[in-house]
This record gives sequence, C-alpha cells and structure tokens, in this order.
Amino acid sequence: MSPVSWGQSLWATTSVVVLVLSMLHVATSDSVRLAAVSGPVFDDFNGPSGALPDQLLWTVDPADVSGFASGEVANFSSSRDNIHLDGSGHLVIQALATPNGYTTGRLNTLGKVDMLFGRVEARMKLPTGYALWPTFVLVGTNLPAVGWPQAGELDIAEMINDSSTFHVTLHAPRSGGVTPSCPNCMTAGANYELPGYLPAPMDLSQDFHVYWASWQFDGIQVGVDDMTLATYTPAQLVGQADWVFNSPMYAYLQLAVGSSVTGPPNASTPLPAQMLVDWFRYSPN
Repeated sequence: MSPVSWGQSLWATTSVVVLVLSMLHVATSDSVRLAAVSGPVFDDFNGPSGALPDQLLWTVDPADVSGFASGEVANFSSSRDNIHLDGSGHLVIQALATPNGYTTGRLNTLGKVDMLFGRVEARMKLPTGYALWPTFVLVGTNLPAVGWPQAGELDIAEMINDSSTFHVTLHAPRSGGVTPSCPNCMTAGANYELPGYLPAPMDLSQDFHVYWASWQFDGIQVGVDDMTLATYTPAQLVGQADWVFNSPMYAYLQLAVGSSVTGPPNASTPLPAQMLVDWFRYSPN
C-alpha cells in the first residue's frame, strides 16, 4: 500500500474494528501472543466532547510499564483534562501546568490492538516548543515480561523541543555495550539504535500529517505523508544486536513534558499544549 497522499478521503465515519484470531506462519516462540494478533482496525475518534477514546481499542496509561520511560517531568494522568475526545473527530492529548506540577496523557493498545506486519498509521497534528515531546511508537507486546529494549521499539514519529527536526528510530537489544546517544539504556540489556534524526520536511506543527510505518518480515519503512524517511532491515544491525521485529507489537501515543531527552520545562514551554489525533489505522498484510 502506498503512503497516504494529501487529500485522500478517509474511511467511514464510524469506528470499525475487526478482530481476527489467526495463526500466522512467522518465526516466534510465543504462539499465544501470535494467535491474538488483531485484524484491520480503524478509529476516527468520533464521539461526544469530553468522552474517553474507545476502550475496546485504547487503555489510558498513567503508569510506567517495565522501564519504558525517559525521566519525564510531567505526571501521566488518567484525567479527562489530559485525554479526551473534542467532539469534532479528534483525540486530544493535553499537557497542562497546574499548581501541583505538570500533567499530561498517554494511551496504548496493548492487549487490544496487537499488530504483526502491515501498515500502521495515524493522522496527527503535533505540538512544538521547548520540553515538549509528542511521540507515536510501536513496542513489543512482551514488554511487561522482558522489559526494554528487549521487546524492541520503533519510533514512527517524535518531535523533540521544536519542529525543525523529525525523529524516527529503531531500538533493538544487544548483549553488551551501549550507544553513545543512549548511555543509560541498560534496562534488560543494552540498547542498539538505528536513528533517523532528520531535518523536518516541513513545519509539522502547523497542520495534520499522516505518520506511518510499513512493516514487513524483512524490514520496516517509516515516513510522513507521501515521503519515506527511513528504511530499517535486519542487515543494518551489527555486532550482537537482535532483530526482534517479527513478533507482535502495540501502539503508544503520548505527549511528554520535560525529560532526560528534552530537558526540564521552563517559562518558554508553551502550556497548555495539545497533540491532536484525527485517526488511527492498522492494515495487516
């Protein structure tokens, strides 16, 4: 399937979820997880203003899961002040400065939309500003059991501090050593990165864009709109790095405020800030 181009009409205006339990002929040691991989999923976030997103698809996630964190300053909250539908077909993830500190939101599809190969995409408008870190990532569904980076991580979209640089990264585990860009990534083994820190193709904070990953058995492409920005293959992993991306993964959407990556928020951090998601789609092969 080619990347979504400008002006392409969206799917039907109601959420469509088809869950298919099937055995796929892919090398994996976890047949139970493999059998529970989802079929096609589309969520257009239609619903009344202030409602939570579809709980058949999404879990609001205020907790740290198996070390999948980067020292974020803001507390991830389950409050509807931080995560809600806007009544106009968008999911809102909102970061706030409160008298008791910073709050924000994140949600994931673990155990609800578990994906294996195909196209994963979301149409989003990302906020920009110092200490803001909107992300759209895929993580292995075995994260709670094995931790990070053993589960693997694919960063489909990250914008850190400003809109001039767009980040896409593949994180894979290896048995020894660390990468200079991530010296503290030692949870459950060392982290090996294939980064794609690129000049943003446009100011991504000014409009909605489609962020996507095309995921096959032998590689992954990542891009925005009709542009492919990075390609990752097992052959690019060197040393003792492991390609762990032939097993099910789930999606994370979050807006972090302050972290070991961005630095702490200050007076210039534009709060409140909103990450808007128009739709999310998974199309298996």
